[in-house]
Amino acid sequence: MSLVLCRRAKVYIELSVAIGDFVQTISDLASSDLGPSLSHSLFALADVERKAQDLEAEQAQQDLVTITNTADEYARLINSVRVSCLCC
Repeated sequence: MSLVLCRRAKVYIELSVAIGDFVQTISDLASSDLGPSLSHSLFALADVERKAQDLEAEQAQQDLVTITNTADEYARLINSVRVSCLCC
């Protein structure tokens, strides 16, 4: 499970970077001479994509916290089993 979460976090990070590149491209395009309505629409799209980028980065961070917590719990479980076996 931990490996799956680690891969998932990596995918979220890569997706966040790709979205950032896309946002920059859309913003540059919106700044060119395309007409006010198309520029406005592209700026709005860039804002939505920035929010998506933030969410992807946040999800990656949360996944890393989950991985760390899972590893800590696993270590405590192993230690508990080890102590219980020593007592027997």
